[in-house]
Amino acid sequence: MRYHLALNLIILPYLCSAAAPPAACTSDEQCSVTQRSRVPSESNTDVGLCGCYATSSIDPFDECEGNKTSCAIARCISDACAGLTSTCSDDSVTCVLIPDEGMNPANQQKFADDLTKILFTEPNECTSSLGVSMAFSLVYPGATNDGITEIKNTFGYPDGSNLQLVWQGTTQRMLKSANGECSASFDGECFSNAPLLKIANSVWLDSDDKLNEEYASVVDDYAMQTNFSSIESPTIVNDWVDNSTNGLIDSIVDPTKPLFPSDVLLAINSIYLKASWVEQFKDRYTNLDTFYASPSRSTKVADAHFMHTVEYFEYSHDALVGYQVLKLRLQQSKMSMMFVLPLTDKAGAVTSTDLINANRLGRLESTKIALALPKFKFESEYEDNLKSALIALGVKAPFTESTNSLCGLLQDYDCGKLIISKVIQKTVIDVNEQGVEAAAVTAVGVSMTSMPPPDDPILMVLDHPFQFFIYDGEEELMLFEGRLGDPDVSEKEPLLNAKHLDDDFWSSNFFESPIEAPLPDDTTTSSTAAFDETTTSTTPVSVDCSTLTTCSECLENEGCAHWTADECHASCVMADASCYTNTGGFAGMTVDEICTKADDDRKDSALCGSMTDCTLCIEAVQSDGKTCMWFEDDGFCDTGCNMIGCGSTDATTCQATTTTGATVGGDATTTQATVSQATIPAEDGGDATATTTQATVSQA
Repeated sequence: MRYHLALNLIILPYLCSAAAPPAACTSDEQCSVTQRSRVPSESNTDVGLCGCYATSSIDPFDECEGNKTSCAIARCISDACAGLTSTCSDDSVTCVLIPDEGMNPANQQKFADDLTKILFTEPNECTSSLGVSMAFSLVYPGATNDGITEIKNTFGYPDGSNLQLVWQGTTQRMLKSANGECSASFDGECFSNAPLLKIANSVWLDSDDKLNEEYASVVDDYAMQTNFSSIESPTIVNDWVDNSTNGLIDSIVDPTKPLFPSDVLLAINSIYLKASWVEQFKDRYTNLDTFYASPSRSTKVADAHFMHTVEYFEYSHDALVGYQVLKLRLQQSKMSMMFVLPLTDKAGAVTSTDLINANRLGRLESTKIALALPKFKFESEYEDNLKSALIALGVKAPFTESTNSLCGLLQDYDCGKLIISKVIQKTVIDVNEQGVEAAAVTAVGVSMTSMPPPDDPILMVLDHPFQFFIYDGEEELMLFEGRLGDPDVSEKEPLLNAKHLDDDFWSSNFFESPIEAPLPDDTTTSSTAAFDETTTSTTPVSVDCSTLTTCSECLENEGCAHWTADECHASCVMADASCYTNTGGFAGMTVDEICTKADDDRKDSALCGSMTDCTLCIEAVQSDGKTCMWFEDDGFCDTGCNMIGCGSTDATTCQATTTTGATVGGDATTTQATVSQATIPAEDGGDATATTTQATVSQA
């Protein structure tokens, strides 16, 4: 999140000004809540600070009454919208603020029961249906059309506009009562502390993308941007996961692949809990014993470590007929862990609703119990089965192309091609003598159906004799021809320390899984005429691509449409050159936009390539505002990461220094560095001059 901060401002949690006009509406879906802080330059302007407002998508208002130039925008640091939502008034005229009723626990428990009924198929299972609901609540404000209805009904979200965070109020209350604070200590050692509960949310998008304004007004506090195409992008997301779960879960996305092209947006929720029993188990009473398959104890499953104690616990074997129900309370809170043990082999599974309904928990009584409880720790992971379960429960449109169900998420995207492509949840639970520690991370991935992960490449390893030709396509002449059957080794040591026979050669270095080219059968090959016209066939191209000399001519020709290295081709033929086409990552762009991008990249490449000094390199500014990268080991400058890795943009890595001029006046120091010009041949035959701007760094 980026904000333009006005200096010397004092932000106060005032409520909104009465001068703000109401926002018009005709339905709840058009109403949303926004929190603004507009600080007027005139002290007598009647505008509140950090106010919570009801806004409308058809008639948004400006609390500066149209005079936007008189206001400086600052980040609002108060929580003015907590516990409030917006709805269209009864007369369907204006959007109004109302108290946020939040989630109904019964609705959440019904969803939990429905989900686990489908998911649970293994002996050991642990889910957080709450985490799934919270993750989807981050996508819900960006849902449209059937997406709103299906998500709302499946998860039991409250009535009203979807432009709200339905779990916000509940989350704030839970965190206040479970802050991990020590309530009793002796001689510097805490022996009674509240549970530590951490609930974190994040919405990840690419550095160059923007959230829709209404969606951003709801989730902007959770928005995080990074370069989705960078190999570092999964590490950044996984570090957030690791930190939010105190290291219990260290990743949620594949650490070996960039987030793009598989994802254009990620909504992630994490829940972490660490709490101690009121009555802790003593280590000396833990033994190794047998765990059985059923109450009849006729079949052994495994050995387990059992904790033992004899204490008074809240317990009943009548509240739920056929089961023993035990509650283990957690220190300094109303939290507890429930255990339900069947008494007969015929007993089925119990749902959370079974426990909560009919006041069964209220029928537990303090009873002296001789308790043997196994220690356990395990992990669970759900992905395809979780996605299938959600579809079965009614969330269908957001997973389906052309339903326009996620049109409220991102700007400048064909929202008909936006779909939820994956839902992943990882959980860990650890029950021991001291208490319980658990974590869940749930990620909802949104992708573009027009930008699927690239097809697996065809493997071509020239590690046996081959022929080569150098061809002038315009003259249709071979300049050179030859063959190679005995290569030599150059003096320069290779940088890549790997072999083709390594199982992970392509996957670990290029993040690809090539497939073998199909071998021809006997009817299509001949040992004496391998390239005879009667034994091979090709699809003719409507025009000789090499005759198309400009990018726009090339891309507008259906049979060619691949612009590479200032030449037109029928496909992307050069592995080490950028290829510009109407599909893939350029889908949705016009020919002029693609060709402008190609021209900018060409100028950037020439600019960076002309820099022979580290300092000059990292201060050279490209067309997109990014600086060039210096590759220290090989001593060259490039536009960005390439097949041998990424260079550096850090001045500390530079061995040489630029000429600097420092002027100190008061507390300000200014350093200037001027970078040379590079003259680049332009597409139209003339010359274009790319000049790095003078870089000035001011320190105050």
